[in-house]
Amino acid sequence: MRTARQEIPDTFEPGDSLLVLSPSFAKEGSEVCSELLSHDGTGDEHVLCVTFTCSPDDHLVNWRRHGAVPERVAFINVDANGARPGFAAGDQDVRATDVDVTLDRVGSPENLTRLGVRTTNRLEELQEGVEDHRIVVCFDSVTELLQYVDVDQAFRFFHVMTDHLAESGALAHFHMDPQAHDDETVDTVKTLFDGIVTVGDDAPE
Repeated sequence: MRTARQEIPDTFEPGDSLLVLSPSFAKEGSEVCSELLSHDGTGDEHVLCVTFTCSPDDHLVNWRRHGAVPERVAFINVDANGARPGFAAGDQDVRATDVDVTLDRVGSPENLTRLGVRTTNRLEELQEGVEDHRIVVCFDSVTELLQYVDVDQAFRFFHVMTDHLAESGALAHFHMDPQAHDDETVDTVKTLFDGIVTVGDDAPE
């Protein structure tokens, strides 16, 4: 049975940040991610993807499955286990030659200063000489970050980040599993964003 999902707001525009509320393993959440990467675009997007549990391979496979592979991707792999980010053996076909991919790692999820600096640096690199390209940001996910920092710390971090993204004109979306948090936490996080896309039983008809 297909999970209910809310459509992407028609008013979504450069500088906006959306919160995608979706159960962690709902395929419709992945579909929304792919749609947001290519939303109203031409396929020449430059993407910054901050990822915790999904590998770069996982994201590229999902985007390709939905026809949303961008021209250039900068991955920031946040990994408390200290594993070096990379592509799985045997998945060379996933990395099409027309996709410029860079990989970076932050080994301390609780170090929000380091994560913020790394994110800002990568965003600035993607913006260099991209007058004809759109910058798209995917943060996967708010739920994972909240395993390492408290709500107040996360709120301050995302407040600064979304302000910076608004100034840069990026199209950004942040994933969150509402089933992993109490209502107060979800409601607090919601206030940071320009719009909400809900996947699941609570999605508007």
